Amino acid sequence: MTKRLLLYLQVMVASFFWGISFVAITSTLEVIDYVEMLAARWTFAAITVIVLYFLGIIKLNFKGKRMIGLIILSLFEPCFYAIFEVLGLMNTSASQTSLVLALIPVSVTIGYAYFFKVRIRLTTILAIIICLIGVSFTVVFEEGFTLSKDYIGYVYLLLAILCATGYVLSSAKLSFRFTPIEITSAMVFTGAIFFNVYAFMKKGSFDMYVKTFTNLHAFLGVAFLGVFCSVLCFLLYNNIVSKVPASIVSVLIGNLVMIVGVISGVIINGDSFSIYKFSGVVITLIGIVIVNLNSINGSKKLEDRSLDY
Repeated sequence: MTKRLLLYLQVMVASFFWGISFVAITSTLEVIDYVEMLAARWTFAAITVIVLYFLGIIKLNFKGKRMIGLIILSLFEPCFYAIFEVLGLMNTSASQTSLVLALIPVSVTIGYAYFFKVRIRLTTILAIIICLIGVSFTVVFEEGFTLSKDYIGYVYLLLAILCATGYVLSSAKLSFRFTPIEITSAMVFTGAIFFNVYAFMKKGSFDMYVKTFTNLHAFLGVAFLGVFCSVLCFLLYNNIVSKVPASIVSVLIGNLVMIVGVISGVIINGDSFSIYKFSGVVITLIGIVIVNLNSINGSKKLEDRSLDY
């Protein structure tokens, strides 16, 4: 299998699992709340990494390496991003949140060009604009869409965008010093500690584990999110970012996740499917195709510069 085909496969797998994660999250939240789900999800992810390590399937070596960069990356994602995302969702709506977070590829592209001193191709910019139009079609024209007057929600979503951008750029930078599994492991363990502390501060107990292990529905949902959507997807994403420009990766995976999310929502959850939503998916696919025409060409290696931590 060629490197190009392998990268495409990794993009598709990560996009698929993240896309259907919205269905899994919705289902799991019927049993436990969002804070409990985050704590249990990242605990499952941490347990998965520990098991893989002791089975000799993965290798980790942090000896003699500066860890401050990994800590910053892990605080960006999953910690602060998840908090700001849910606060934004609570103060706006699901459709508005989807629309605003569609700006992440724009933010990543700007940050990538600035910090890595890389010129962004016009075709990439065109693809981002087309994808934004596609996302707008799937969201804005849906019945009941209105813009919230509670602007604090948009502030939270803006902070979530900045956190996502910080994570992607940090991953690209740290790929010179750490392997993808080392970056992913740091994210997993930081997330597990952060969200368990956060859950205890909010709840005063760890009752969510009783709910999770005594309810098959919750157990399967959290296990799926922890193993596939946390460990596997972030491992693939960190590996892809180490080989492909971050601006390209954010456009590809971000918009493919949206498409898979829309389709899985319609098929599994019975969400509505209008001509506008169909048009939005098609337009977004056109943008993704344009990105592919000038993107994944084997691998990339940038000079180890900027984002100095």
